[in-house]
Amino acid sequence: MVNDATPHTVLLPYLEASNSFNLFNFNVSLNGSALNSAAIRQTIPYYICPSSPEKIGFSWAGHADYMQNMGGNASYSNLTGPFFRNSKTRFADVTDGLSNTAFFAEIKRGPHPGGSASSFVTLPRTNPNYSAVATDKADATWTAATLATYPISECDNPATRAWQYRGLQYYRGLTVATFYNHTLPPNSQFRDCSGTANGHLASRSYHTGGVNVVRGDGSVSFYSNSVDAAAWLALGTINGGEVLTIDN
Repeated sequence: MVNDATPHTVLLPYLEASNSFNLFNFNVSLNGSALNSAAIRQTIPYYICPSSPEKIGFSWAGHADYMQNMGGNASYSNLTGPFFRNSKTRFADVTDGLSNTAFFAEIKRGPHPGGSASSFVTLPRTNPNYSAVATDKADATWTAATLATYPISECDNPATRAWQYRGLQYYRGLTVATFYNHTLPPNSQFRDCSGTANGHLASRSYHTGGVNVVRGDGSVSFYSNSVDAAAWLALGTINGGEVLTIDN
């Protein structure tokens, strides 16, 4: 992605949103430059799920419900997904096949109230936003084991502070803000966790029983919360070599 822009930004000309795209200045930072303030403030209607409740978020940043897939591992540096920071994935790189690979899926936006509120919050399991935040797990604390396997005791812990702006900075190529992956099932009962470059970040929705997923061939399918774990993981990789059999 150009200058760490997300696919949400680069796709705009193909969604009849060239005017929105042209507001961006890719010669300067997308995050923090006054030259891009109008561009990043936009909330693009195509990126909002009608079933999602409105949340306040930031006045200076647009939000979105559909996020890009970083693969079947908690680190995008493993290059198992179609998108990662500054990615330039070609169709030819998707050796599993475009119809067998997830590109985008839904998430639940975080509860950040905007203004000068902290990026982090501590929530009990009973809070309705418990699954819309991501436990703060600093990148320095991730190990090879936790990149591959979800560490329940470290991530699903209501006593630990959690990032509260999932989906609330749609333009920004930051893991906790705009990525999801396939290391957790749809609408996982366990809370997400993330550093700035690593994360176990489930696809989540307000639909009953599952989530909508856009595959690389442009098709959209609804996948059940009870989808086979191995098949869901296979759907999330571009080059795993799996023979995908999935009942959605």
